[in-house]
Amino acid sequence: MTALRDSQTLANLADASGNPTSHLAGMLARVTRLLEQGIKPVYVFDGTPPEEKAEELERRQQRREAAAAAAAAAAEAGDKEELRKQLARTVHVSREQNEEIKKLLLLLGLPIVEAPAEAEAQCAILAKAGRVWGVSTEDADALTFGTPILVRNLSFNDNSSSSSSSSSSSSSGSGSGRGAHPVVSIHLEEVLQQLKLTMDQFIDFCILCGCDYCGTIKGIGPKTAYNLLLQHGNIEGLLQQLDTEKHPLPDPFPFQEARNCFKNPRVKNPQEIEIKFGPIDEQGLKQFLVKVVLPKFFGERQIQIYRISLVIKSK
Repeated sequence: MTALRDSQTLANLADASGNPTSHLAGMLARVTRLLEQGIKPVYVFDGTPPEEKAEELERRQQRREAAAAAAAAAAEAGDKEELRKQLARTVHVSREQNEEIKKLLLLLGLPIVEAPAEAEAQCAILAKAGRVWGVSTEDADALTFGTPILVRNLSFNDNSSSSSSSSSSSSSGSGSGRGAHPVVSIHLEEVLQQLKLTMDQFIDFCILCGCDYCGTIKGIGPKTAYNLLLQHGNIEGLLQQLDTEKHPLPDPFPFQEARNCFKNPRVKNPQEIEIKFGPIDEQGLKQFLVKVVLPKFFGERQIQIYRISLVIKSK
C-alpha cells in the first residue's frame, strides 16, 4: 500500500460555466491506472495548516493573484502559451473539490485519511508505523517528516512511454510510471548515509534550504548549508560563527519552531486509523458520475443520451 498526498496533480480545468472539472476525471483515471499496476493507494487529505505556515500561505495566495493578472494580460494579448503557463500557477484545490474527490474515492472502495494538519506529516507517520509501504508526493517535506520511502513522479500520461527508476538500490515497488519523468523512490536511510547527516541535522539542512515554516538566510544555498552543518553540527552552532553582515538573517527566523513542526507534527495515531479496502459501489458510482461528474463536462442533452445508454446497457 502507498499513501498518496495528491492535490499537486490536480489541474485547474473548467467547464463553460467556470466550474473546475479535471479533479474528478483526472482522479478517476489515475486511480484506475494505479490499481491496474497493482498499487493499493491510501489517499491522505490536508487538515488545518499549522500557524507557522501562515506567512507561506499568504505568499502563495499573492503569487496566484499575480499569475491571474498575468493570465488576463496574456489572454488580452492573444498569447496562448503564456496564458497556459500563468493559468497553471493559479491552481488551487477548493474545499468543494476535495469533498467531491473524497466521495469518488469512497465509492471506489478506497480508504481515505483526513489529517488534522499537514497531509505529508500524516503520510510519513503511516509509513514509519508500517501501515503503508511508502509515500507518494511531489513535496520533499515528506522526507523531513521522516517517511522511510518517498515516491516521486507517480503520475500517468498516455503521451509518453512507460519507465521506472530508483535513486537507491531498492526498487520503487510494483508498477511503473508513465510520464515525462521516471518514477523515483528515495530511501531516507540511504540519503542520511550518503550525506553523513543524522536525522536532526537533515531537518536543519532542510530548514536552511527552505521550508514552509520560516525564511532562509541570504547567501546560504544548499551546498553552503551542508558544509556549515558538517562543520558546526546544527543551526545554533552555525549561527554562532555566521557573519550576519554578509549573511543577514530573515526577521523573524523561527528555525526552532520550524524544527518542532517537523519533529512533532500534529497527526493522528497511525495504529488507530482504519485502512480498509471495500468493493466498488457500482450503483452509487454510476449515480455520482451522472449527477456530478458528467454535467461538468456536457450539456443536459448529452447527459440524457448518456442516461439512456446506461439504461440500455444495464438490461
